[in-house]
Parts: sequence; C-alpha cells; structure tokens
Amino acid sequence: HDYEHPGTNNAYMVNTGHDIAQQHNDQHVLENNSLRVCLGMLVKTNFVIKMSRSDKRELRKTIISMVLATDMAEHFRVVSQFSQKITQASMQPEGPLRSDQKLTLLEMAMKLADIGHTTLLELEHVHWVTAIQEEFFSQGDAEREHGLSISPLCDKRKKTNAGPASGANQIGFFDVICNPMYTAFVEVFPTCAPLLDQLNKNLRYWVWDKEKDENQPSSSATTIEIQVIEIP
Repeated sequence: HDYEHPGTNNAYMVNTGHDIAQQHNDQHVLENNSLRVCLGMLVKTNFVIKMSRSDKRELRKTIISMVLATDMAEHFRVVSQFSQKITQASMQPEGPLRSDQKLTLLEMAMKLADIGHTTLLELEHVHWVTAIQEEFFSQGDAEREHGLSISPLCDKRKKTNAGPASGANQIGFFDVICNPMYTAFVEVFPTCAPLLDQLNKNLRYWVWDKEKDENQPSSSATTIEIQVIEIP
C-alpha cells in the first residue's frame, strides 16, 4: 500500500506542488499514487484475467478502500466504523458479516498492519522508529529549504521532543492511535491478544525513555541515541 512512497507525507506533496499531488487533485495523494501503479500491475500481469467482471470490480473496490483507509486523515472514521459495525455486532451475533462489515474489518486490519512495528519485539520496534525519525527529519530539511513551515516531528533542530524517537511523542502516539485500535481489534479477535501485550510492553519502554530524558540535560535532537532495555 506504500508502493513508490517518496518518504514524505501528503501535506508536503501538496505544499510543494509535486506532480503526483497535481495528478491526484491533492486528495489522498500518496495512497492514490500507490493504488494507480499497483492496480495497473494487476492488469498488466494478467493476475485478474480469469476473474469475472463483477469480481474484478469487487476486488478493485476492496483494494481501494483498504489502501485509502491508511491515510491518517481517515483514521478516526475507520476506528469509529469498526466500533459501530464490528465490535457492537460481535456482542450480538446475527449470522455472517454483511459486505460493508467485511470491508470495514479489512480496512482496520490494513491499518493495524501499517503500524505493525509497534507490536514487534522491543529492539525491532525501536529500530523502526529510528528509521521513521530519519525520514521525518529529512522531510523537515526539505521543508526548510523550500521556505515552508516545518511539519510536526520533522524539525531536527528542536532541542526537546523533536521527532518520533522521543519517548513523550511515542507515548502520545500509542495512547491516541495505537492502543485504542489494537484494544478494539483484540476485543473482537481475542487470539490477537499477544499483539496488544507486546504493544503495551513497548509503551513501557517509551515511558522509561521519557523519564530518562527528563532526568538529563537537554541535547540536540540531531544525534539519535537509543538504548534498549529489558522491560518485564
């Protein structure tokens, strides 16, 4: 779903007037670009050649909905619909899921996969966050060169809580975005509980990291130093 992702966000593509943003009318820019290329591949590689016309339409509709759901602009809509259509329905099962419920479930699953690094083992998760921070800071540098306002978490010159690898910022991300999503999903699919358990373990790491930062003098965010500890 992130095929040909350039390492910047949709706002940057729009604000710089990038050709891709122009092509997609500033709407879900990167998601639409990935969809355009990947859906074209399905046709060119004859992947769908034996499918009926109706099945092709249904597959295309499903893929588009799943990928567009990963745009953070759609986050709260998807989580809300999951709660209404899936969580509440699971408490009073009335037979097989409807087609709209299945689509909402797939959208939620795609979003969880998109932030799946939060449920990896601690060392792997922290390495992912470090890589994400490098990408964010690279965008911030580009925004500075273009004379644009630097996006949140993208200013490496900020002395404290500059990027994603800040404990304070990760705690906010976990509390507002990650934990509610995984909690809702595990409520419907209890066998996925180990994912939520690891997510909460990683959250405890960032709590420790925040406390460590608060107890030492502030330093430039340009140098990223991550110490992985064993969290029980």
